[in-house]
Order: sequence, then structure tokens, then C-alpha cells
Amino acid sequence: MCDTGADITCLHPADADSIGIPFQALRNPQSITGIGKAEYYREPATLFFVDGDVTHLYHIEMNIAIPTNDNRNLPSILGRDIFDFWSTSYDPFSSKLVSEVRFVHATLPNRFFSPSSG
Repeated sequence: MCDTGADITCLHPADADSIGIPFQALRNPQSITGIGKAEYYREPATLFFVDGDVTHLYHIEMNIAIPTNDNRNLPSILGRDIFDFWSTSYDPFSSKLVSEVRFVHATLPNRFFSPSSG
């Protein structure tokens, strides 16, 4: 889910499980308050986005939710720590959110980078 009001990108348990996050190896617990209070690990991460024939990489600190019954099925949140790298517009008439890269930490041609290769 895109959340321009979220300062930090948050990975929630369903997505964390699907990519094999080893919760026992996480070391930096944090309490976050917003609408409610939640417990996260704050960890370094590299996010990548495929854009045509290139892949853009962003090195950020990401919040990884400590699994609870309340957050087990919540969608992960893409926050302003990523959106601040892009110019983004929303057209409510066509229900389209479009982002254009303005800054990136690294860009690789897809022929040298395969996100599915782990």
C-alpha cells in the first residue's frame, strides 16, 4: 500500500513471511506511534523496483513489524522514504498513481540483475 503520510516504509508479517525474513536475527526493536502504537524492528534494507529494462535500487532503514494477531494480515506500507525519491501524481478520474524516478541509489540493466535470483 502507498502511504504518503508514512515517514518510513513498513514491512508487515504476511509479506515478511513470504520473502523469508528471519525474525530471530533482527536486533533493533522500536516502538512506533501514529494512529496506534506498534512494535517494529528498524533494519537496513535495499528495495528494488523494476522499471522497463532497468532496476532501481534504494538503500533505506525499514520498519519490519513484530508479528501479532492484530497485524498478521495488514498490507505493507511504501512510505515517503521511497516517495521522496520520486515525482508522483494521482489522477482520481482514471484511478492511476504514477511515479517518475528523480533520484536513485543505483540503477542496473535488467540483463545484469534478476530480482528473482535472490
